[in-house]
Amino acid sequence: MAIFLVACNDNKSSETKTTESLEKQEAAENTNGENVITFKVNGETVNSIPMGISRMVAGGKHLLNVVSDTRKQPKTINISATGFAPGTYKFANAVAALQSQGLFFYGSYSPHPQKDALDVYSIVGGEFIISSIDTVNNVLNATFLLTVKNVKDEVITITEGKINNGKINPGVTYQ
Repeated sequence: MAIFLVACNDNKSSETKTTESLEKQEAAENTNGENVITFKVNGETVNSIPMGISRMVAGGKHLLNVVSDTRKQPKTINISATGFAPGTYKFANAVAALQSQGLFFYGSYSPHPQKDALDVYSIVGGEFIISSIDTVNNVLNATFLLTVKNVKDEVITITEGKINNGKINPGVTYQ
């Protein structure tokens, strides 16, 4: 006697359902302006969500890192601030920011990292203002104005930057 067990599973449909439900959840979260990053690149409005907002301690420095989600919007920002308290953070290059006392930030802008990972603009000026940060409920509100430049000396201005009720990853990472 032979018994054959045959099973079929269309993994693609379950992945699609998972992706669709995640997209619906994200859309529902963002319709009320929660967990949103917006900014203008040379006047063009960019709407995104955070891929991650995290607090960490590295080399004895408190850092806040904000990265917008490349899956939802190819134009992405990456901002690291030397603290996670309300205040105005001035631009400094990464080495200077990490070696200095005070409120500084550094980071980058990428117009389309999936198409050209080398087309990165470093922040060369501007300010990052944390208006409020709630480390109990893990919520960040901030604004930013950036000047960025690539290796070809092409300059882009990023204005009207805003993080509205950004969800901070729980906890603090120590490195």
